[in-house]
Amino acid sequence: EEGLTPQNLYGVFKRTNEEMARIYAQDYGITAIGVRPFIVYGPGRDQGMTSDITKALAHAAQGKSFHIHFGGLVALQYVGDVADIFIRLALHPRPGHAIYNLRGVVTTVEEAIRHIEQVTGTKGLVTCDPTPLPIAANLSDAALQRDYGPIAYTPLPEGFRRTLEVWRESAHV
Repeated sequence: EEGLTPQNLYGVFKRTNEEMARIYAQDYGITAIGVRPFIVYGPGRDQGMTSDITKALAHAAQGKSFHIHFGGLVALQYVGDVADIFIRLALHPRPGHAIYNLRGVVTTVEEAIRHIEQVTGTKGLVTCDPTPLPIAANLSDAALQRDYGPIAYTPLPEGFRRTLEVWRESAHV
C-alpha cells in the first residue's frame, strides 16, 4: 500500500514475511502485527549494518574513533521505545493484519554525530559516509499513532545518555 520496493535481499525477505502474515490473517484468521523499526540504537544493539550508531557512541565514550558506514537522513529509535511499542502491540492486538512503521527521531547521521559528541564530550572521533541507506527514512507512523494512540520517542541526547548509563552500570564503557 505504501509503494515499498525492497532494494536488497534483506528487504525482500522482510517484505515476504509481511505478505505471509497477511495471508495467514486472511486465510486462517490469525492476528498478525508487523513492526518496521528503521535504526534501533542503544544497549544490546551491536550487530548488523545499522548498529553503527550504537557502535559510534560506544567508541566515542571510550575516546576511540569510529566511522559510520552510511549517512544522510535516518529515523532512529531508542531500544527502550521499541521494546515498549512491541509490548503495547502484543498486549493489545487488533484483529486481522497490520504493518506499522516506527518513525522515531528523523535526523541526519551528521546531526546524530553532533549529539554523540555532546553527550560524550568528544569532538571529531566519529565520522560517516555520505551515502544514505537504501531504505526510506521518512515513512509515516500515522497508522501506528492512529491505532495505538500517541507514541512518544526518546530524543537522541536522552537516548544516548540512557545508553551510556546502562553501559557504565555494567562496566561496558
